[in-house]
Amino acid sequence: MDVIDLHPQPSPKTKRRMLIFFMTGNPGLIEYYRVFLTRLYDTLRVQDPKNDLHIYGASLAGFEISEPIAARSRQPYDLDQEIDTTALRLLDTVKRINKGANDAEGPLPVVLVGHSVGAYMLLEIMARWQAMPKTAEAKQMMDIVGGICLFPTVVDIAKSPSGEKMAAVLKLPGFALIVHLIAKVFLALVPFILLVFLVRIITFMPSDAARTTAAFIKSKHGVRQALYMAKHEMIQLTDDKWSTELWGADPLQEVASAAMGVGAVTPPARPKLHFYWGQNDHWVARSTRNELIRTRGRTRGGRRGSLGEGSKPLMEIDRNGVPHGFCIRHSVPIADKVAEYVTEIADGLW
Repeated sequence: MDVIDLHPQPSPKTKRRMLIFFMTGNPGLIEYYRVFLTRLYDTLRVQDPKNDLHIYGASLAGFEISEPIAARSRQPYDLDQEIDTTALRLLDTVKRINKGANDAEGPLPVVLVGHSVGAYMLLEIMARWQAMPKTAEAKQMMDIVGGICLFPTVVDIAKSPSGEKMAAVLKLPGFALIVHLIAKVFLALVPFILLVFLVRIITFMPSDAARTTAAFIKSKHGVRQALYMAKHEMIQLTDDKWSTELWGADPLQEVASAAMGVGAVTPPARPKLHFYWGQNDHWVARSTRNELIRTRGRTRGGRRGSLGEGSKPLMEIDRNGVPHGFCIRHSVPIADKVAEYVTEIADGLW
């Protein structure tokens, strides 16, 4: 399936609304994340049964198994096109949820969650939303209150151990198309069930992940789309290009607040950002991660109210050996961590 859409049955008992909108990594098949998103939904519903909670995620354009978009559109999609398509899907999802609400409820609170390159897409969509005027339709419909970046590849991906290797081969002319055609020729006659078995034997994946991988390999555009998108990731995921408006650090404003008295200068409300990094992530250079934590983030033990810290993103490093591709075998602990973050973001909304 290309869409995961979890929500409760309509009930007068549900009083608080929220959408958690998820963006996948590459390859962008949402089925890899079914266990993760279902666990996240169940955990948050148990914590707050009265919350009209919606969790939505979809395969990225070009990765669809049923191909509702790919059948009508040019192939393949670059990273900017993926961001545009995802932003439109977010607006469509918000509109659909808002149909059942009254105007008095106000904009729909939205928490964005992104994995790997999905974290980069998250920051881009959040930056666009922040740049919109208050009168924009999107700001009347939704309020992006937070973002959660899981094993994020947001800058200098080509400096990571895997990025260095991929950058070299992706520069070869026609590499993505050649690999795509080879996969088509050699796998055309392989039955799906046999391919699932081969994937499990070679990768030791659980059965659900193996089936998703086999479906990805067998899909019309998946392999080419993954490599084409990866090429654009190497080009675009370089420097930190986002402003302090997104990162939430405004030392000059806090200096003014300290000089004039607490509350004298009130910064605009910003979405709360949380980053969860891998300890040994082969898609993130350790120096890149540490520099972002030092310059852009705050740690759990840091002083949130200290001068210059403001509303910087909370950044944590995994200490449990969870790999970059957590959705294969570690969906449950990461879902529990994200539920913790969502609870922190939602604190004070209602």
